Amino acid sequence: MSPKGDSRSGSSDDEKEVNGGKPIFMVSDGTGWTAEHAVNAALGQFDYCLVDRVCPVNTHLFSGVSLFI
Repeated sequence: MSPKGDSRSGSSDDEKEVNGGKPIFMVSDGTGWTAEHAVNAALGQFDYCLVDRVCPVNTHLFSGVSLFI
Protein backbone atom coordinates (compact mmCIF):
# COMPACT_ATOMS: atom_id res chain seq x y z
CA MET A 1 0.00 0.00 0.00
CA SER A 2 1.14 3.53 -0.71
CA PRO A 3 0.89 6.42 1.73
CA LYS A 4 -1.92 8.86 0.98
CA GLY A 5 0.52 11.60 -0.06
CA ASP A 6 2.48 9.37 -2.43
CA SER A 7 2.15 10.70 -5.99
CA ARG A 8 3.09 7.29 -7.43
CA SER A 9 -0.07 5.69 -6.09
CA GLY A 10 -1.84 6.13 -9.44
CA SER A 11 -4.01 8.65 -11.18
CA SER A 12 -6.99 10.27 -9.55
CA ASP A 13 -10.57 9.22 -10.27
CA ASP A 14 -11.19 12.58 -11.97
CA GLU A 15 -8.30 12.00 -14.38
CA LYS A 16 -9.59 8.53 -15.30
CA GLU A 17 -13.04 9.93 -16.07
CA VAL A 18 -11.67 12.72 -18.28
CA ASN A 19 -9.06 10.68 -20.15
CA GLY A 20 -10.89 7.40 -20.46
CA GLY A 21 -7.61 5.50 -20.51
CA LYS A 22 -4.01 5.29 -19.47
CA PRO A 23 -1.77 8.16 -20.58
CA ILE A 24 1.17 7.66 -22.96
CA PHE A 25 3.66 10.52 -23.04
CA MET A 26 5.92 10.97 -26.07
CA VAL A 27 8.87 13.39 -26.04
CA SER A 28 10.53 14.44 -29.29
CA ASP A 29 13.24 16.88 -30.32
CA GLY A 30 11.55 17.36 -33.69
CA THR A 31 7.99 17.27 -34.90
CA GLY A 32 7.13 14.05 -33.08
CA TRP A 33 5.96 12.32 -36.24
CA THR A 34 8.13 9.22 -35.68
CA ALA A 35 7.15 8.89 -32.02
CA GLU A 36 3.46 9.29 -32.77
CA HIS A 37 3.49 6.76 -35.60
CA ALA A 38 5.54 4.27 -33.56
CA VAL A 39 2.98 4.40 -30.75
CA ASN A 40 0.09 4.06 -33.22
CA ALA A 41 1.84 1.07 -34.85
CA ALA A 42 2.31 -0.57 -31.46
CA LEU A 43 -1.33 0.02 -30.54
CA GLY A 44 -2.34 -1.38 -33.92
CA GLN A 45 -1.12 -4.80 -32.75
CA PHE A 46 -4.35 -5.03 -30.77
CA ASP A 47 -7.41 -5.75 -32.92
CA TYR A 48 -9.76 -3.50 -30.98
CA CYS A 49 -7.42 -0.52 -31.47
CA LEU A 50 -6.93 -1.11 -35.18
CA VAL A 51 -10.53 -1.86 -36.15
CA ASP A 52 -12.59 0.32 -33.83
CA ARG A 53 -9.94 2.98 -33.09
CA VAL A 54 -11.12 2.73 -29.48
CA CYS A 55 -8.03 2.19 -27.35
CA PRO A 56 -7.97 2.68 -23.58
CA VAL A 57 -5.10 5.18 -23.86
CA ASN A 58 -4.71 8.93 -24.18
CA THR A 59 -1.55 10.11 -25.96
CA HIS A 60 0.28 13.34 -25.18
CA LEU A 61 2.96 14.58 -27.59
CA PHE A 62 5.62 17.09 -26.56
CA SER A 63 7.51 18.05 -29.72
CA GLY A 64 10.38 20.46 -30.26
CA VAL A 65 11.94 19.65 -26.90
CA SER A 66 15.56 20.80 -26.85
CA LEU A 67 16.42 20.17 -23.18
CA PHE A 68 15.10 17.38 -21.00
CA ILE A 69 16.15 17.14 -17.39
